[in-house]
Amino acid sequence: MTNKYSVAIMPTGPVDAGVRKIKAELKTIIGKYPSSTADPHNTLFDFEADEEKLKVFDRKIQMICNSVEPFTITCIDFGEFYWNKTIYVALDEKTLKLITQLRKKLSAQLKHGKYDEEVNFDAGKSPHITVARTLQEEQYQTAKKYFHNKKFSGSFLCEGIALRKLIEGKGFTKYGVIKIYPFSKQNLTLF
Repeated sequence: MTNKYSVAIMPTGPVDAGVRKIKAELKTIIGKYPSSTADPHNTLFDFEADEEKLKVFDRKIQMICNSVEPFTITCIDFGEFYWNKTIYVALDEKTLKLITQLRKKLSAQLKHGKYDEEVNFDAGKSPHITVARTLQEEQYQTAKKYFHNKKFSGSFLCEGIALRKLIEGKGFTKYGVIKIYPFSKQNLTLF
């Protein structure tokens, strides 16, 4: 059986709590929206796999994470994608470069396998932390006004990435974390 998976960076501490609070506030203003209950995250890529393919992806992702050093992710304000009615927490330029480097390492490893056609790197090509996505036009316009003068800033140490599986229930779909891949490379500089 084939399932849908996503690999993502999951914020921690005050950034996670802050995004959750903003999502809850927005829900009271515009009503329920598709990503209102989604965990805060930054998607790196997604893919579909059966058990055999998942084992291959698992080994490759772990191998890359063993060579990555933890890095700081810095959030700066809000942004929007009009084309799909999305409001998000934006990331600073240094963070964008670090995430892009990580995505390139993952892409180089995963795209050389026999399952490379299963990997969708378009899903994370514009790094951000989604607050609300695929809003109805009226919800989107109300959300834009709500976020117009709001500010958001914060940072957290990214010490790994998460493998998430799409869970489909009665009347809902949601990704749930099934595995964390810690970054194992340590900065061993003594001075």
